[in-house]
Amino acid sequence: MPKRILDYEIEIMKTAENHNVILKKDAEMPIIIPIVIYTGRKMWNVAGYIQDCRKKLNRLESFRLGNYYIIDNNTYTDEELLEDKFFISKLMLLERMKTTEELYNNLKKVIKIETNEKNIKLLESIIKFIYNKKLGKNYTDKLIKEIAKKSSKKKGENDMILEMIENENKALIRKGRREGIRDVAKNMLKEKVDIEFIKKVTGLTEKQILK
Repeated sequence: MPKRILDYEIEIMKTAENHNVILKKDAEMPIIIPIVIYTGRKMWNVAGYIQDCRKKLNRLESFRLGNYYIIDNNTYTDEELLEDKFFISKLMLLERMKTTEELYNNLKKVIKIETNEKNIKLLESIIKFIYNKKLGKNYTDKLIKEIAKKSSKKKGENDMILEMIENENKALIRKGRREGIRDVAKNMLKEKVDIEFIKKVTGLTEKQILK
């Protein structure tokens, strides 16, 4: 029932809009007082308002249906939006750019400081399919090249790190193998195995075996 009542209220508001009653942003909405005449045999036990039917979420319990939070783009400086850790803040910055040059220069800044690979790919799509008309082909191509350059550089850095790890692992394996061979040689020596035989089996010199 609360959902149905809310639907009715919204339909009444739409009717008021169609009659130009609340089209202006400062116009007041009509007061709607729903009245349900219940003729059932059992006592009425349905929630009186849709708010009572909604799930509760921590400290948002008092947040009523129809309320909304406002994030005003005008209350932040360009620097604050650019340096914010959330990617959406950077998109807010781009949306306030009025000229092609401003948009291009700020896109370059975003590309430079953004480190999240998924965000960079998303930014590439935004440039190609949303900002391409405003930027023009020349600026669009330049920005896509900047992204490609950054991606290849990041890939190169990752390859270097992987190579370092691989070399380190190989060195540890070689070290472990040498130490293992020496341990075998020492054990054979303790068992009074001929040293010449140990040299042939392990490949170690006499000095290494006796060390």
